[in-house]
Amino acid sequence: LIQWLQEHPTTFISPKFTIKQSKLGGYGGFSSTSGFADGELIFRIPRECCVTQDDALRDITCGEFFQLAKIKRVPSYQMLLLSGFIAKEYLLSKRMKDKSAIKHWSYFQSIPWVQNQLGQDHVIFWSQEKVESLLGESLAYNDALLIRKTVDSAIR
Repeated sequence: LIQWLQEHPTTFISPKFTIKQSKLGGYGGFSSTSGFADGELIFRIPRECCVTQDDALRDITCGEFFQLAKIKRVPSYQMLLLSGFIAKEYLLSKRMKDKSAIKHWSYFQSIPWVQNQLGQDHVIFWSQEKVESLLGESLAYNDALLIRKTVDSAIR
């Protein structure tokens, strides 16, 4: 993923930045080799490397449906747009031999589609006890609950 990002000329990734195995398992923990100064730039990711609502809304296949979700203000529609677009691209990739046509393929490969398939982990796979134990007092707790609730309602 970092190699792909660095192919874009406006990307900046501090040489102090590293991705390492998380204490919780899988990858995604990030650290520095020598600490960061207050206000120091850690990384800059160009917008064309990001999966955005615009990607979903302009998609030839599903954009019209995503626009309806936005217009009707479907609950958590922003998450629906992004997750729906990513899922559609991933499913499309399963049919393609040449993945180069998929704009964000390097990023999509880092997503935990199946628990621990590539060493990733995600809150959607955790038990409620694990969520409480690891995130209960953190700023991420409410986000984790919203993600889990949204996924749960989408698959029912």
